[in-house]
Order: sequence, then C-alpha cells, then structure tokens
Amino acid sequence: MSRVLIISLTLVTMIGLASCNATKKRTLDASTEAQPSENTPVNLGGDEATAPRPVETVSPDQPAAAPGGARVHVVQPKDTLSSLARQYYNDQKMWRKIWEANRDKIPNKDVLKVGQELVIP
Repeated sequence: MSRVLIISLTLVTMIGLASCNATKKRTLDASTEAQPSENTPVNLGGDEATAPRPVETVSPDQPAAAPGGARVHVVQPKDTLSSLARQYYNDQKMWRKIWEANRDKIPNKDVLKVGQELVIP
C-alpha cells in the first residue's frame, strides 16, 4: 500500500512541476515579446523622418552594410574577386557580380588595392 502511495505522490508532483514550468515558460515568452529591444525605434510624436533609427553594430567578422542591403568589404592582401565571390556567395564563378557593382573602383578586374572598399551586392 505504501508503494502505491509513494508512486502516486511522485506522479502528482511530476505533473505539477511540468505544469508549473509550462506556465512559467509561457509567461517568460510573453514578457520578452512585449518589451521592445534597445534598437527598436520609438516615435515620440514627431515626424517619421526625425524618429530615432536602430543602431547597427558590426562585428569584425561581419561586413558592414551598404545602402540597399549590400555589404561592404575592405580588401585585404591576397583578396581576389574569385575569393570574395567564394566567401560571400559560396561560388567563385560569381566574381563578375562583384566586379559589375564596383566597376568604377576596379579598372582592372585582376588587380585589387589593399584597403579599398568594395560593395558586395
């Protein structure tokens, strides 16, 4: 009889804890969705043009963003258009796409200058 009681109490406790954890998780999910992040723009009643913009942070491994959603790559020693295409598109044959976007900066497609900023479309 005592074994049945112990097993029953154990099951009731486990079910109660599972229910409590599910409620706690729903509460945490709801509270994190309701709060804006620090980068969320807030309109203080002014014009949309004067509303604060989100701040973008760029890690050293992540290229900076250029207007229109493109990225900016600063040319390093040994960089080639093919190596950049492999790095950004996983296909070195797409080097022409980078070259077309930067034709004004790259007169010779075989020569890149170290420190040069290229737009990666």
